[in-house]
Amino acid sequence: MATKNATYSADLFNNQRLLFDTTYRVYDAAIQIPDQYYDHGWTVLDNIKDEFDAIRVQEDFIGSIDRTNLPMQKRFGNRIQLAKADQIPVCDDVVATSFQVLHFDMGHPFIESKDQLFVSHVGIYLPASTTHEVTARTRLVELHGMLGHLQLTPAEIENKIRAYARKYGDGWIGHNTYRLACFIRFIDALSAAPEFADQIDKTVGQWFQNDMKIAEGDAYKYEAEFYAKHGIDLSEHEHDIALEPGQLLLLDNTRVIHGRIGKRRTKELFNFMFGIETITPADITELRKYICELVV
Repeated sequence: MATKNATYSADLFNNQRLLFDTTYRVYDAAIQIPDQYYDHGWTVLDNIKDEFDAIRVQEDFIGSIDRTNLPMQKRFGNRIQLAKADQIPVCDDVVATSFQVLHFDMGHPFIESKDQLFVSHVGIYLPASTTHEVTARTRLVELHGMLGHLQLTPAEIENKIRAYARKYGDGWIGHNTYRLACFIRFIDALSAAPEFADQIDKTVGQWFQNDMKIAEGDAYKYEAEFYAKHGIDLSEHEHDIALEPGQLLLLDNTRVIHGRIGKRRTKELFNFMFGIETITPADITELRKYICELVV
């Protein structure tokens, strides 16, 4: 269990690796959590001095969340720790594109299995030292009630998600991780005629793109058309967040999906993931059930 004086060194960043052997579990704290976070699953925090301050603030924040009315926080809260800390974007396909599809960071496991990573919270920090104009925006969509118009019960949704992930979960040829990241695949699982069952290996920067890296407006249009076909007007659900220097966006990765519109400079942001290195099959059951109940 970490203490409030826990510190990390500069070599924590930019290794593109999991940090569970280096970081500590989030400690209990008692800072004021804004109603915005409880009501919407995300909030923007100001006056963050640097990337180390961002870690401290997030640890304090997550350790202060009232677990009473947030089932996933109640279940996982005392096991959460910093899982990744990197400057982004760095991957070629993400740097080159100006669009990211709406997704759960690292995906969520939807089939009971061993050694599954769980990312509970995501932090996105624009350094206070930033002087250039930042035009890219982070896209957020809150999941609460988003699929209620489909008139499916949580149990019906859960059965469809379980069957789809078991057969078509994210992975690569010959390997199924039983996870889903891109949310259009979650919706696809509920369709009578799935369109993306074979799209198991796309990164979040590759969806709706072609080899010429089409403009973000076109990619967004194709994503929005898919949602519209399933009765969802993205313009009514999406929040576009343009961070200012020194601001930190913190979101609940079970209640909010996110993406991007606009091109970023290489390593423009710091990205933090908090979670648990391996969760149990029983944890996965409860996570799947929670999300399937949340969306109706």
